Amino acid sequence: MKFLKENWIYFVLLIAFSLTFIPVLDLPFSNLDDYVQVVENPFLKQLNFAAIIGIFSNTFVGMYQPITTTAYLLIAQIHGIDPFWFHFASLVTHLINGILVYNVLRHFCKKETAQILSILFIVHPLQVESVAWVSAYSNLLFSSFSLLSIDAYIKHCKTQKKPPYWRSLLFFLFATLAKSSAISLVLVLPLLNLYFLGKITLKKLFGHMPFALVGLFFGIITLLSRESAGHLSELSQRFDLIDRTIIVTRNLLYYPVKFVWPNSLSIFYPFPESGIGLPWNYYLSIPLLSLVAYLVFKYRSNNKIWFGVLFYLCTIVLVVQIIPLGNQLTTDRYLYLPMVGLFILVSFLIDKHFGKKHVRLLIALPILFSFLSFQRLQLWQNDGLLWADVLNKHPNVAQAHNNLGSYLLKQGKSKEALVHFEKATLLNPNYSDAHSNLGNWYSKNNQSGKAIKQFNIAIDLRPHADAYFNRGNEYAKFKKFELAIEDYSSSIALRAHEESYTNKAYSLIQLGKLNAAEKELTTALNLNPNYGRALFLMGILSRMNQNQTEACSYFRRAMRQGDVNAQQAFKNYCS
Repeated sequence: MKFLKENWIYFVLLIAFSLTFIPVLDLPFSNLDDYVQVVENPFLKQLNFAAIIGIFSNTFVGMYQPITTTAYLLIAQIHGIDPFWFHFASLVTHLINGILVYNVLRHFCKKETAQILSILFIVHPLQVESVAWVSAYSNLLFSSFSLLSIDAYIKHCKTQKKPPYWRSLLFFLFATLAKSSAISLVLVLPLLNLYFLGKITLKKLFGHMPFALVGLFFGIITLLSRESAGHLSELSQRFDLIDRTIIVTRNLLYYPVKFVWPNSLSIFYPFPESGIGLPWNYYLSIPLLSLVAYLVFKYRSNNKIWFGVLFYLCTIVLVVQIIPLGNQLTTDRYLYLPMVGLFILVSFLIDKHFGKKHVRLLIALPILFSFLSFQRLQLWQNDGLLWADVLNKHPNVAQAHNNLGSYLLKQGKSKEALVHFEKATLLNPNYSDAHSNLGNWYSKNNQSGKAIKQFNIAIDLRPHADAYFNRGNEYAKFKKFELAIEDYSSSIALRAHEESYTNKAYSLIQLGKLNAAEKELTTALNLNPNYGRALFLMGILSRMNQNQTEACSYFRRAMRQGDVNAQQAFKNYCS
């Protein structure tokens, strides 16, 4: 209570500035992994031991994040799959992180400086992606545990007591289970010893071993899961060693520049085109980074300078393409935790050049950034705005054309969607998802031959569940049920989904394999007990087995889920 009484103005300001992000509560789910991680995630259907085991033994979109997925599960079980509550969790966690950043900064700077900088952390435009995107909740959650771990370890350094050490290790474990990016803390802890104790002893290095072992374990899991999901990009095939080095140095400087001047933000930053040389400004990164290194060395006697720079480097190093991950050059959300290092660096300048009264004048900066963040949030109202914004800034991004095409197709804008699908395949002929979506377009427009051709290309490029599922639907449409069943089975092997099991069951029914169909439908309903089409087909099976009462029960349940076929069946057979 004493802390709250002494800092009530700060908390009022913190909450007031947090209102900048209130619009996230009205946002829908995004097609950027939200449907895979939340909406269609089979492990969020029921809260039981099997679901927990499934969460801790599986990866999602190439990432091992069981604590994050467990948080999704709890929200889903309490409030259902309602985007409001998932966004609410993100907003509250972000606000808590602002307070945790304040707690950490207080170890390095004056109270007033820490207050202003933590408010700036809350409203910075680079944070919009982490807060507005449900699938980025892992970023917020791992940062929470990381900040708690750092704060506890600092207290251990100051007191040399064991309880803070064990708390730090426990929070570190939770952080890695929320998102494996937390393994970068293994590099930060020795810096804390050096900053607060002035040295790193052999005893302290031995004390870091549990952290290092946890980090190594989750690092290996991450590399394996990312590789299996196809997230490790082959930069060596597109850029030589010199160009890759320049790209890394450019990325190291890119984030601090955006930290100071967050303009032209995007949800997708493409790599430069290969084979034509890097843009001229990339080459400036080497002399500029050399200058920064020289200045840090020159002022190495000032602990805040070297610590702030090294904290930033240690927490950002895994995502600057030294290890080639994903198909993006940079990503806004990657600066969420590393931003703390930059704030420590800024705190040195503020404490040195601003008095206690003048520090409060800096509140103008959070006001400006609040306005920029609010503007940025408007683009998250739907996927169409997001991807149109990407194409406005980067017109030759195949993924942006593909995703905008998908959005337009759902909106019934078929002709506009076709333009973007064709552009995506033209820009990147090896882009499997674009060929699959183009196949969907042909299928919806009754061009089966062209649809099958595109699905074949998609599967040849990268066998994935959606392409097999879509091709199976096309085969089933023309009563090629044996081929359809093969494709549904391939889709299920890659991703278990109630629609795949149900459509496979329909094909089995058409072939008269009723027992096999019942097994598939049972599995579908285990994944989603309220899936209307599966309930309807179970009703059909029951009626074929002369069980009229059971059939009507299934039809009634399917009707509650809005299944039109079930309504007609109930009217015909049960009224």
